[in-house]
Amino acid sequence: MLMARHMTWAHCLIQLSNACRCFTIRLSPWGIAFEQLGATIVALRSLLGKLIKAQAKLAEGTWQLTKTRARMQGLEVALALLGGDPRQADKIEMWELSPAIDELAQMIDTTERALPRCRPGSSQHGLLTARLRALQMARLGLSDELDRRG
Repeated sequence: MLMARHMTWAHCLIQLSNACRCFTIRLSPWGIAFEQLGATIVALRSLLGKLIKAQAKLAEGTWQLTKTRARMQGLEVALALLGGDPRQADKIEMWELSPAIDELAQMIDTTERALPRCRPGSSQHGLLTARLRALQMARLGLSDELDRRG
């Protein structure tokens, strides 16, 4: 028997009862288990921190700085929605979702192109794999939010 009960906007509690056993699975609004959602948020915050450090080294008026700021904005939108804080999520306007999805898609493409250059099992390969998974989940979440609002 499957019963769903809405606890907050950020997650729902699903109880699966099977004869003698009762399992509880906590899911985000996009069907992502909270353990995965936590890893996604950690990876996105790490990437955002890297971009903040890179931004400080870039010259004003360059395309690299413009691109870095756009990517930072995309990550900030994703973190606001995935983070589970309704106050932050409510501040995100619908027009911000589409550019954020585009930036995430570009970061996914860049990461996918970089991954084959890393030796499997290396720390760089693990980092890029985790980052790719996080970016894909964030893009899925933002796309679902855009569909929900649209």
